[in-house]
Amino acid sequence: MLKKCLPILLILLIVQPVQAVLKGSQHPPGYGEICFPCHGLLLSESEQISKLSHCRCHSVDIWSGTHISMESLSKLHGLDPCIKCHIGAGYNSENLDAIAVHIPHTNVKCSACHGEGVVVRPESRDCYHCHKGGVHEVHGEILNEICVACHGKVIYKFAELKKEVGVKETPIAEKAKPFSLYDVLKNIFAGLLGRI
Repeated sequence: MLKKCLPILLILLIVQPVQAVLKGSQHPPGYGEICFPCHGLLLSESEQISKLSHCRCHSVDIWSGTHISMESLSKLHGLDPCIKCHIGAGYNSENLDAIAVHIPHTNVKCSACHGEGVVVRPESRDCYHCHKGGVHEVHGEILNEICVACHGKVIYKFAELKKEVGVKETPIAEKAKPFSLYDVLKNIFAGLLGRI
């Protein structure tokens, strides 16, 4: 019985998520313009270039190998990249509250921000006030993965588009593997077969 139903179950498990993605129900509000991870294959090369031409994150002024210039990045994105990774996706620079600010600082002494022997409000809510310079050098080899969190797998296509877009690529230790529909289907089937 299970062998007869398995093909139908597999089709349903693939079709339902694809329909949800196509309807956009799984995309967070405000991320409509980041369509490339799913829809990149539907666009011509010139359309991809025209939609990516605003991206300057990979210029040598911002990213050089294992270092991000936080000052340059903050001019483009404000504090939101810091907040999304170190506090949580539900927060941004507009709804950041005192509880959320304490989340990434649980291993920091209270006096480091609030003074010794007194409780005062810190001088600044700006991450760059304390975290200056090359703080993201610690992320080194996983910079691509960090960018994928917001920009999607289109980050992996950057190397192919660098000449057309007009930005310089900086060397990284290992090229990221391109993401494809085949990878998604392979992972779905592997997960399903692992449950049987």
